Amino acid sequence: MDNDAISYHEKAIAKKHKPIKIDLEKFPRQWISLKKLNNEFVIYEPCDGNTTAFEINESSVLFFYQLEPDADLISELRKITENEIELELRTVPQKTETEKTELTIKPTEFENVYLLTYSFGEWYVTPKEKVSEFDIVVNHCPTMKRMEFNGFDKE
Repeated sequence: MDNDAISYHEKAIAKKHKPIKIDLEKFPRQWISLKKLNNEFVIYEPCDGNTTAFEINESSVLFFYQLEPDADLISELRKITENEIELELRTVPQKTETEKTELTIKPTEFENVYLLTYSFGEWYVTPKEKVSEFDIVVNHCPTMKRMEFNGFDKE
């Protein structure tokens, strides 16, 4: 993971917005994105880059996208339970004029599957501790790059 990019975003935001520290209690910190294939949730490992993942720590949310990481600072903890969280975040002005975003993670009707909603998208996710509950689809490319798999179910 590219810690320089994360550090850059955190420092840039902190110049204007003082981060707060939150207690995550028993709420999971690390989340892995899921895809739907033939009505089943799976983890997709792309040929190029990483499986999209998210991490919540005491003062920021880290976004590990396929090719580049990103970070926003937590400005308000609106709600937290054992399996749900709602945060207000501060971000860089390039993302939004107000420099405010929101992130929620809520359980779905599917076991170990949650919906992460961020101001700029939605992902099905699972806590890192639950990845063994899902099959993994690997776009294996040991010697040369190949097209990413595009046959996932449409939402």
